Amino acid sequence: MSESGSRNIPFAGTNVVVNYDGPAAKSVVDFLYHDMPAPRSDDDEVVLAVASPEAEQFTMSRNGKELYSGQSSGMLANLLVGETIYNLADRSRGGLVFHAGAVSWDGAGVLLPGKTGAGKTTLTAWLVARGLNYLTDELIYIKTGANRFDAFTRPLNVKAAALPLLQDEFAIDPAEHGSLVCQQATLVPHRALNAQQHREQPLLRLVVFPEYVRDGYFRVERLSAAQTGLRLMGCLVNARNLDGHGFDEVARLSRSITAYSLQYSCFAQIETDLLEILNSELGVNE
Repeated sequence: MSESGSRNIPFAGTNVVVNYDGPAAKSVVDFLYHDMPAPRSDDDEVVLAVASPEAEQFTMSRNGKELYSGQSSGMLANLLVGETIYNLADRSRGGLVFHAGAVSWDGAGVLLPGKTGAGKTTLTAWLVARGLNYLTDELIYIKTGANRFDAFTRPLNVKAAALPLLQDEFAIDPAEHGSLVCQQATLVPHRALNAQQHREQPLLRLVVFPEYVRDGYFRVERLSAAQTGLRLMGCLVNARNLDGHGFDEVARLSRSITAYSLQYSCFAQIETDLLEILNSELGVNE
């Protein structure tokens, strides 16, 4: 198989192309985008390029401008997936793009929206380890007028501060599972938690806004449609590209779903209450 080539990544009505050259660069691209579809597209596109011309040496560029040169495959992976996500979200105009984790159960989707540091990835990982289907820990897209969503599926991006929590809870050894590590985060293959993952576009049924507070108290609250809409607007990353900044679409969506806010400081606090919500809304334990 060739050690150079191109990977097409269509998402949210737009497109990013990643060109790679060299076996190590190809390995990083395959690791990041293994679960993303790669059909040909005629959409306008941003071109990212990664190369490993020498052993343990990487470069990365966007439309010909160098963004990285160094020896860390973990740093390359984090920068590459970050650039991909930014350009997809920044150019999307056909619907709502939310900063959110997502899982599914029997065709029903659960969103976990929040800003960086809210605990999306750790809560997503906890749910996946309990048998829910992993979709993403970062980005989802809902076409205008629809209630089904598509997810940008990547390895779990575990921040440095959260890694000990996942290691203690799930006995994850990053080296053992082929994770890519850099100072900022560790990219962990989601199949280390649940090997049965499959790609789908589920119907959105439930939204849980997580907030991880170290040494904080536990609180869960059902939200009104208005509260849900306001919180979703805070996680909408392509608002400037949408008519009315997407407010009407977010309001429509908020009236059709059930939503909760969840504050927690450890997984033991959510073991009973969150599973009861999932059972009530999705029939997870049935």
